[in-house]
Amino acid sequence: MSGPGDRRVRKTRAAINTAFSHLMFTREFDEIRIEDIIAGADVARSTFYQHYRGKDDVLCAVMGFHILDPLSRAGLRTEPSYELLQLAGHVWENRRLARSIFWGSTRAAIVRNLAGKIERVLKDSQPASGLPVAYIASTVAHWQIASLEEWLMGRHRFEPGTWAQSLCRGTASLTSALTGVHEN
Repeated sequence: MSGPGDRRVRKTRAAINTAFSHLMFTREFDEIRIEDIIAGADVARSTFYQHYRGKDDVLCAVMGFHILDPLSRAGLRTEPSYELLQLAGHVWENRRLARSIFWGSTRAAIVRNLAGKIERVLKDSQPASGLPVAYIASTVAHWQIASLEEWLMGRHRFEPGTWAQSLCRGTASLTSALTGVHEN
């Protein structure tokens, strides 16, 4: 049995992720079929399902390191990290695609995946509020995606760095309010 560190597993996942990424830049998410992904990756359907449950899982895997990970750590500081600033610029430059991803049928999967990452960031915290960490993480994830959506709508024009800074401060404040743990 091969594990996630196995070279063949990494190669197959990379092929699937690359095929999916190419499709995301040419089609709407809802138009992408599993058949399109496996054809682009040159893998069998059964191989695809050994690695992913569906295209939502592939989306979250592709978004993980560059998008969801920086978002999950946004509340750890009041100033945005380099990665979060890069993310903000990238999302703004590709806002048409970003809007289709964050508003579409993928929103629930993205929020769920982001909440899991935030929960891991908060895993050692002991909320004084008595609220479960999973609830706090889910609430923060929903707020972050709502903040991103509002900014991407373009009704309120400001620079990506300004959005990233507001995300960090808002995430820290919301997390503090929900945990009942306040910085002095």
